Amino acid sequence: MFSRSNTLLSKAIYQRTKDPYTHVAISTDENFRDFYSFGRRYTYTNFMLPAGFANESPFDGLYKRNQDIKIKIVSININKHQFDKINDTIEMMYKNRFKYKYDILGLMFCNKNITLNRQNYKFCSQFVSEILNMNEIIDFKKGSKHIRPSEIAFRDEFETVFEGSVYELNNLYNKQRVWNYSFEDNLNLVYNYE
Repeated sequence: MFSRSNTLLSKAIYQRTKDPYTHVAISTDENFRDFYSFGRRYTYTNFMLPAGFANESPFDGLYKRNQDIKIKIVSININKHQFDKINDTIEMMYKNRFKYKYDILGLMFCNKNITLNRQNYKFCSQFVSEILNMNEIIDFKKGSKHIRPSEIAFRDEFETVFEGSVYELNNLYNKQRVWNYSFEDNLNLVYNYE
């Protein structure tokens, strides 16, 4: 899931990059309720800190309070071994989530040729690109500490499942009662709102 919110950090990233998306999270949940990434730990506050490895949902927290946030949800075909490895990694990291910190310095150097090696510090696109790369799903051909969310969002390997506002996603979800996107179905489930 890719997004660009109206938070101070998102606005600052957008001012610098002009990228349509400033945040990325990953999920293996076919109902798209639980995503994992590096960001604010407490989504019910307007303050970003403390930040680190966190669980987020387009139906709760920051997204629920700011339904005009534009999001893009994509999917990619993976095998069972890759799926299990991703789930194991996310489960292990979430169990130990308080040892992981948000890498604000790394984020500042993302577009530069400077790489900071700080153990247990990550930012959102670094985390997602590492997951995809280490599970041999996508080879980005460059270091994960230099990848922005929009560089992941527009990869040809992805199929767009939804693109629009959080409000539109909530309406769609409520109409269907259960948002259930099966990766095996070949249905046209792309909803694009301007």
